[in-house]
Amino acid sequence: MLIVDPDGGNIVSGEHSHIQGTVTFSGSGNELIVGDNVRGQYVEMLLQNTSRVYLGPYVNLGDFKAFLYDRGLLRIGRESGIGSVRFLLHEQSECSVGRECLFSEGIDVSTSDMHTMVDSNTRQRINPAANVHIGSKVWIGKDVMVLKGTTIGSNSIVGARSVVTKSLPANVAAAGVPARIIRENVDWEFNLRD
Repeated sequence: MLIVDPDGGNIVSGEHSHIQGTVTFSGSGNELIVGDNVRGQYVEMLLQNTSRVYLGPYVNLGDFKAFLYDRGLLRIGRESGIGSVRFLLHEQSECSVGRECLFSEGIDVSTSDMHTMVDSNTRQRINPAANVHIGSKVWIGKDVMVLKGTTIGSNSIVGARSVVTKSLPANVAAAGVPARIIRENVDWEFNLRD
């Protein structure tokens, strides 16, 4: 992994020789912590303004992009498989992903709208950033968008091309735009069986 750190004062800890890609630090006080046996193929990270990324043990990263611009915090839990995913934390916020999650490809997870929206009368901002929390053993299908302020409960499934705009409880299958629960009391397994 190539580490670009022009300003110094940033921390990379843990074994990262099995991660192919680039981590770019802007400013100082940023931190990347890599757990045991993390592997990655096409990794690109930008951390600036005291942002932090924690990759748990045995995480497998595919086309992984993480852009944390302002005191962002991203945690990926142990044994999660992350396909082609962009984590976008443009403002101070956090995103947590539990253990044993499975993410397909073309997925965006964002904690903000990336632009300010204001009330036209008061000029007060009406779209602040909000954290995203994804429980353990969550399966997210292809081309899903997970938007700010949402929680996806453990053992849940989000179908392909869905847009998660509201929180989902544990053990549900959800799909659609916006995503809605289509089945309750579900779980999923990594292996196919009859």
